[in-house]
Amino acid sequence: MSYNFAEIDHLLGSYPDPQQGGDLYERLGFTVTPLSVIENLGVGNRLVLMQPMAPRTANFFECMGVVDPQRAAAPMAKLLSGPAGIRSMVLSGPDARGSQALLARDGYPCAPPLDLRREWRLPSGETLHPAFLVTLPAPVRLPFNFCEYRTLDCYLRPQWLEHVNGALHLTGVLALDNEPETGARYFEKVFSGTAVRHGDLFSVGPGRVQLRIGSQLGLRALVPLEWLAGSEPRYVGFEIEVRSLAALRALLAGRGVEFIERAGAIVVAPDEACGNILRFHETHAA
Repeated sequence: MSYNFAEIDHLLGSYPDPQQGGDLYERLGFTVTPLSVIENLGVGNRLVLMQPMAPRTANFFECMGVVDPQRAAAPMAKLLSGPAGIRSMVLSGPDARGSQALLARDGYPCAPPLDLRREWRLPSGETLHPAFLVTLPAPVRLPFNFCEYRTLDCYLRPQWLEHVNGALHLTGVLALDNEPETGARYFEKVFSGTAVRHGDLFSVGPGRVQLRIGSQLGLRALVPLEWLAGSEPRYVGFEIEVRSLAALRALLAGRGVEFIERAGAIVVAPDEACGNILRFHETHAA
């Protein structure tokens, strides 16, 4: 059964102050968009936009937080509460209403999408009007939601896709689950794809961006075990393809960012990256 998802499009990350969260990502060498306030929801976000991995999709992660508690909608306030980190994996496709209807028919707890349009005022004085259909994250083992773009061009401006750290693409989402095969089989159905197993680590996705689900044993080959405390299934970080690890190494060292090197990648700790483990690699196959 296909639910018509093209790609893992982006990640919804939470940070108490999205302006400061964006500053943390800038320190890592990312170009970060200006703060955009969604006034009717009482939240604001900053985006790190990269080059899409599939046609008619975006490729980014966002730092979102409540900026007006008086106006914050209850579902968003609840979603963004608690420790900083990834709150949801966001899929994209050509027909959000159609995907939701098929998922609801098959028992997935996905509410009908909201039809949203907002103003995004840039420091230059220009105003963009992003418009999209989007669902709230489904309350499942690893929350996910999905969107359908009406104005994809807003997310593909060349000046936002270039990063001094050489970042090219979001290529993977890292999730901790002490029953990783259970999580992988669930998303095989959502993605209409087959998971690839490497010991206690499973990779699955509807396109080129992969969800990588592992136990502590499975993930410790990629990241330090001490960064994987706890047993509840959750997203712990993501993977970024860069042009050059050597150039990235020099940039991070010059900015005083602590990192380690493991399994052919540069790995940055959660306290440097809004609660997320960042794993930088040079090739998509890493």
